[in-house]
Amino acid sequence: MGGKILFAAILVLAFVAIALSPVNQAALYEDQLYELDLFSRCNDIGRDIKSGNVSSYTRRHLVVLKEELSALAPEDPSLQNVSRIYLECIALLSQAVDATARGNTEAASSAFSQAELRFTQAERQLNYYKRAFDQED
Repeated sequence: MGGKILFAAILVLAFVAIALSPVNQAALYEDQLYELDLFSRCNDIGRDIKSGNVSSYTRRHLVVLKEELSALAPEDPSLQNVSRIYLECIALLSQAVDATARGNTEAASSAFSQAELRFTQAERQLNYYKRAFDQED
């Protein structure tokens, strides 16, 4: 019985320590992005663009993705910048979808390439910000 009480006390102390420790907002934001499955969903849209097979489903997917990403609304200015870049990526994907639907493969390819660059930029900034936070601890 004494062991159970000791274990419970250690568990409570661990939860208190976690609750009182500084929170890496970048890591939390990254977890939220992971839950959105942002990378895979953007890849699915990219696959539709590259195959020339965009549909109302692809367009709706972009709208929902933009809404979900906008709903995260981080409070930290650095994360707001990362979020803005991800939203720019979604806007560029939307331009690529529109160009694909019009049959303008050159414009679609250009917008898609820019979207890939913006996505990579957002990922790098998020990783930089996570590292910076970890170094502060």
